[in-house]
Amino acid sequence: MYLNFPVATAHGLGLLVAIAGLLAGPRTTPAVPPFTVSGVVFDSITNRVLAGASVQMVGADSIVASERFTASSDSLGRFRFAAVPAGRYVLGFYHRALDTLGIEPRSQLIDIRANRDVTLASPSPRTMVRAFCGDTISDDHATLLLGHLHDAETESAILNGSAVVTWSEARVANREIAVADRVATAISRKDGWFALCGLPRETALTVLAVRDPNADRPDSSSAVVVRFARAPVQHVSIYVPRAATAAAPVATLRLSGRVSDANGRAISGAQLWLTGTERRTVTNVMGNYVLDSLPSGTQSLEVRAIGYSPRTVVVTLVLGAPPAGDITMEQAVVLPTVVTMGAKSSKNLATFEAHKRASAGGYFIKPARLEGYASLQPLHSLVGGLPGVTVIRPFGQWIATMQRRGASAGARPVQCTPQLYLNGSMVAMSFDDLETAIDPDDLLGVEVYTKDVQIPSIYARSIRSCGLISVWTRAPDEDTLKTHPQRH
Repeated sequence: MYLNFPVATAHGLGLLVAIAGLLAGPRTTPAVPPFTVSGVVFDSITNRVLAGASVQMVGADSIVASERFTASSDSLGRFRFAAVPAGRYVLGFYHRALDTLGIEPRSQLIDIRANRDVTLASPSPRTMVRAFCGDTISDDHATLLLGHLHDAETESAILNGSAVVTWSEARVANREIAVADRVATAISRKDGWFALCGLPRETALTVLAVRDPNADRPDSSSAVVVRFARAPVQHVSIYVPRAATAAAPVATLRLSGRVSDANGRAISGAQLWLTGTERRTVTNVMGNYVLDSLPSGTQSLEVRAIGYSPRTVVVTLVLGAPPAGDITMEQAVVLPTVVTMGAKSSKNLATFEAHKRASAGGYFIKPARLEGYASLQPLHSLVGGLPGVTVIRPFGQWIATMQRRGASAGARPVQCTPQLYLNGSMVAMSFDDLETAIDPDDLLGVEVYTKDVQIPSIYARSIRSCGLISVWTRAPDEDTLKTHPQRH
């Protein structure tokens, strides 16, 4: 039958549309507006956001099979995908630091029916320890140090370099404390990465990178201090400088920045120095500082300011890439007003003052009374805050250590025990024994020498060459003014 529609009416057009719909099959669901998927990438090892991660999302069902999205996380670890159609997707990320270690973060399946905010994270510390160390390590030693070694000039990975970790370990035997130096070494593999398992948790570890351990005078980095107190997994990137030659002199770089408190207020008069060098400076009224003629590579920057907790900041000095030198200081616990005490004429005090006037270096400390406290400052608190001196209290015993040079040129320094003197005589006792034996009210002064060249000739230098601590106290017949202190 032939149907002729010379004029298209509204009713006739609607009928045609209905017939076309029946011929085409069941009606499809109207299109759903696109959504936004955003989130943050988190590094479980450092407990910080992960910048520069490559985030990918691909369709996981037939509806969105052709959909693919890629983004990089910004400095805050954030990423964002716009105009995402509804459907199921596989979302994941990778980062070069994790990729070189052979670690692949787990992807997740997400169903997009509305705007989504998700968190992506690297494997947990527990998972990392098990992956690298297995299940043979006890919970007390379930620690993992991961790192990368780089050339300071080219930033390329160092293959077959050494990461040398040293620390001091105290052991109690026959009611005596013995301090032993411990060493652990790992060889850097492809892409310069290394791993060490089972390192102690509560001890400060010194990490040193060596380019070629078999060389006569191998290139090495400055020491970096690592602790596992807060997390069982730590990561370090160490840049090793090259030794100077006639054809390639040592590169000298500049470090500049600003020192401020947690509220962004400038800290003037803060002291900064690069560990192992003579480079020191002080911040100006705006909190700014500049350090010139610095060696390249990974360096430790010591920062101290009155009223703030001391900080050790690891900085990487690389040609063509000025490092970020801004430093935030945390306010220290406010102590009561210091009140110094007068004393009668003392031969020991006079000797202490004479050494101070004639010294070629070292530290000279006189104790002070804190208002509201019955005693003067104890020995450990006087010595513990000095650069180059580490004071710890494992097993309830005070231990003081310094750093000793290696046995050969270019060898790594090691933690060691300084020689102790009391009132001019060498004593064969531990630092804790000395701490216990001395009444803080009897302390007159303490001399601390962290380098051999600083030690006066009146002291017999130890064969171990590990610095010296000399304590001066008042004699039993010498009294002190205790009831009427004078403020200074």
